[in-house]
Amino acid sequence: MSDPVLPWTADQILRAVEDALKPLVAGLGGTLDVAADPDHALELLNVSPAKWRVILGWPGFGSHPDAINGMGTHRCYLIVQIAKGMQVNPGHALHRGRPSLPAGPMAALIKEVTAWMCALWFPDGSHVDQRGFALDGSAWLEVDGIETKQHQIDFSVAAALPSHESRIPLSITPTA
Repeated sequence: MSDPVLPWTADQILRAVEDALKPLVAGLGGTLDVAADPDHALELLNVSPAKWRVILGWPGFGSHPDAINGMGTHRCYLIVQIAKGMQVNPGHALHRGRPSLPAGPMAALIKEVTAWMCALWFPDGSHVDQRGFALDGSAWLEVDGIETKQHQIDFSVAAALPSHESRIPLSITPTA
């Protein structure tokens, strides 16, 4: 008899996303880092990337209408970061590009990274919605003291959350 297939856990999903995106980002001359927590993401943002970078983070679980039945969402974010650079027209980095961004303008990088994330699909037995990640929104990140441009893109995917292997009974203890 084979072992039952368990829902993918947050760490497994994060590893799978990192492993899928890392070569894609590198193929366009960028790097991918995983942030352990919000403070670590800020530490990463403090170091300007050579060309451009993606920071992958996991902010935690999200809600789901069937949460009582063991459903939830796994949330991920991607931060696309470029150096501000010294340019006559700094806005050109967004839509026209510059020599230090051979992969294209920042808007094109944001679009490409978003498309990659939305193209990820989960295999049978993962107990993760096979339609993949949904785009929840994106916004510019302005962080005091950080001299780079960065844009955060937020995603979520519905999933069965792993449950404990046993039921834990509750009881009311008498008051003294």
